[in-house]
Amino acid sequence: MKKRLTNISVAKKIKYSTKLLVYKSLARLKNARIDEFDDSIYQNKKIIIVGPASSSEQYLPGATIDQFDLVVRINKSPSIVEKNKEKIGSRTDILYHCCDESPLHGGGPILVEMLTSQKNKWVIFTYHDPSVVANVYKIAFKYPKIKIRTTSESLYFNLKDSYSGKMPTTGLQALNHIMCTNFKELHITGFTFFKTPYSSGYRDSHKSAESASALAKSTGNHDPDDELRIFMQLLNKHHNKKIFLDDALTDIIAQQRC
Repeated sequence: MKKRLTNISVAKKIKYSTKLLVYKSLARLKNARIDEFDDSIYQNKKIIIVGPASSSEQYLPGATIDQFDLVVRINKSPSIVEKNKEKIGSRTDILYHCCDESPLHGGGPILVEMLTSQKNKWVIFTYHDPSVVANVYKIAFKYPKIKIRTTSESLYFNLKDSYSGKMPTTGLQALNHIMCTNFKELHITGFTFFKTPYSSGYRDSHKSAESASALAKSTGNHDPDDELRIFMQLLNKHHNKKIFLDDALTDIIAQQRC
């Protein structure tokens, strides 16, 4: 995995490089492998990506979601599956996770037994900023049995170069990654760019749209409004593909276009 160490101080370069080296070494001790995700896995597949917004509970019945070739979720979303599986399905074939297990500003804990019960095949890490790239090796060391994959560095920086925040959210990066592949059909639900509440149990201390948006902005890393702008650009770019949105996201986009 390559690193960009431009536009940061020498002290921070040393700090980030040292941290990366330490966790890489620890991961090797556990024989943990981190390869780039094989995008052909998505080829000709019927995929649904289920985000954490409450709109995911009104899109399709859980039994229908479980019939997709691949069910994709984000960060701590697997933790709300069990009590909501009738509405959001029971599988998490692929989990995009930021590999920061902080429950507030990170993606929440990676629960290996839970992922196994949800038939998880891969956990995908999308970030390539030198300040956070060591996180994936830390997770590989901590959970050596998980199949961890990364997305390409170019995919990350091409997205970041047009972004007003410091780092795009894991959710936006997951959407960007999948939309760039040769899937057969993609359904997107539970993504409202912090304009509607979270699903119950996802982040109940910041469940309202206003509170969730404020939390996303609080670190200075994310810009929800700019993420919506970029997502609309992605929809235009991939307009020839079979992409289906839930009603909440469809309405949000229609309002932006007015």
